Amino acid sequence: MHTRSRPATRVPDGTSGSDLREIVRRAVVSGAGEVSTEALLREIGSGRYRVEVAEVGQYL
Repeated sequence: MHTRSRPATRVPDGTSGSDLREIVRRAVVSGAGEVSTEALLREIGSGRYRVEVAEVGQYL
C-alpha cells in the first residue's frame, strides 16, 4: 500500500480526535454504512469536518 493512500497520513497537523471521529462519521453516512479508503480521503479533502467557530454572538 502506498503511503499517499493511507487516510491517516493525509489529515492536517492539529487535527483533533473529534475531527477524526467526524471524518469517519461522514464517511459512514455517505457510504450507507460502509467505509472505504476513498470515502475517508474524500472527507479529509473536503475539510467539512472542521468546526467553524463564530467570532461573535455564540453563547453556550
